[in-house]
Amino acid sequence: MGMTTVLYARDLRQQMVQRFLEDLGSVSEVENEVIQLAIEHMYSPDLKSGRGFHVVQELKMLAKEEDREALDSVISELVQLGMQ
Repeated sequence: MGMTTVLYARDLRQQMVQRFLEDLGSVSEVENEVIQLAIEHMYSPDLKSGRGFHVVQELKMLAKEEDREALDSVISELVQLGMQ
């Protein structure tokens, strides 16, 4: 991700979405179907099957393990600034 510059929440979200789309484009059709099904279950729960849902929106991020420390730092700074 190139964590050498200051990131703001919007920039971080845009970079993560772009990275996810790039990674999604590089998987096989079978893997893509599995990923799409997982996303569908996260954001469109099937209430008839007994899946619950959250009334509070959550931000979900996908990141490489080696970027975790830098991302945790950015998230902590955002929380200290009052962002939830």
